[in-house]
Amino acid sequence: MNLGSELARKIFKEGPRGKGAVVLALKGDLGAGKTTLIRGFLKEAGIERVTSPTFVLMKRYEALKKSGFLNIYHIDAYRLKNKDDLKILGWKEIVDNFKNIILIEWPERVWKKIPKGFKKIEIEHLEEGRKVIL
Repeated sequence: MNLGSELARKIFKEGPRGKGAVVLALKGDLGAGKTTLIRGFLKEAGIERVTSPTFVLMKRYEALKKSGFLNIYHIDAYRLKNKDDLKILGWKEIVDNFKNIILIEWPERVWKKIPKGFKKIEIEHLEEGRKVIL
């Protein structure tokens, strides 16, 4: 939660960059903490009630006006069969808008559709906690 909150503060401070959406790709095994990190990110954005979009595939939240962003999209690609399944979510319009932030779990299912310049976050669940690689 704390790391997600810290990432959100950093991205909000930087603001939109004008070259498409800011994309955070969260990779890790089931139960590693991807959704927890996203909850921290969204809490920093003023969004308290967050559930994983596992069955709906994507959730859209309005971003804080002061951040300069319009929307934050939370995508769970676990149930997608391949990169082409992103089309049904309106991927091109979402990713092309520089005022969007995209938080995507299970990005390995759609690597080829994630634009250059994305931020990869790997989370490993260890016996004594978690290891996060940015």
